[in-house]
Parts: sequence; structure tokens; C-alpha cells
Amino acid sequence: MNKKLLIIPAIILLTIGIVFLFNIEDRDLEAAPINVSVDGTITDDEAIIMMQEDDSIILIDVRNRDEHIKQRIPGSVLIPLDELETEIMHRIPDKETIIIVHCQKGIRSKEAAELLTILGYLNVYDLGGIEDWKYNVIEGF
Repeated sequence: MNKKLLIIPAIILLTIGIVFLFNIEDRDLEAAPINVSVDGTITDDEAIIMMQEDDSIILIDVRNRDEHIKQRIPGSVLIPLDELETEIMHRIPDKETIIIVHCQKGIRSKEAAELLTILGYLNVYDLGGIEDWKYNVIEGF
């Protein structure tokens, strides 16, 4: 196998490993590097930094309305997974928009990220589940 083909994944894995070695709370968030994994997943720390640096990023909650009302990430937009395919073009027509999706445990967000990619959205990241979100959430109304 070509050695050059092995170098790129090794660099990506090494970079991701280095990010996880450092505790994000102990350093300046704006100085932290963003390292999205090869499969399009993103960590809480990476997502919060991206959203702080770029207010045009859309955070989509693909859970149902009742789940969203009970607990949500500030600034998230509710588009339930079963409505995503029909609603996304009306809500976010620009396919170059950076979109981060989340759900409760990470199952629906993975499906949503795959669907958005199939629909032609170019910058889609899967945050996983809100139950693992370590930053503040809004409870209730």
C-alpha cells in the first residue's frame, strides 16, 4: 500500500488524540484547534468553539417537540427527524451553511447528518446526543 495514503489518516488521528489530551477548560477557547473527525462527528468542545466564532452556524435539534421543550441547547432550532427532509430546504436553502445536528443519544443525529449529506448539504456535523452535552441547557419553557 502506498505510504502516502497512510500518512493522512495517521496525522488526523494524531491531531484528534492531541486535542483530547488537553482539557479544554484549562485553555483559551479561541486558541483551541478544531478537529472534526473523518466520519463527520464533532465534540462538544469543538462545537461550542465553532458556534462562538461563527454565529451563522445552525444547530439543529432533530428530536421531537416534547423533548425539545423539556430540554434544549441554547440557540438550537427544532426540526424533528421525521420532518427534516421536507423542511430543510425551506428553512436552510443554502447548502453551504454549516449545520450541526444533535438528538437525545446520537442515533437520530447520525441519521440526520447522513440525510443532509445525501440532500447535498456540504458542511454537516453530528454532535450526537444532548445527554452527553457538557455545557448549559435550557430546561422547560
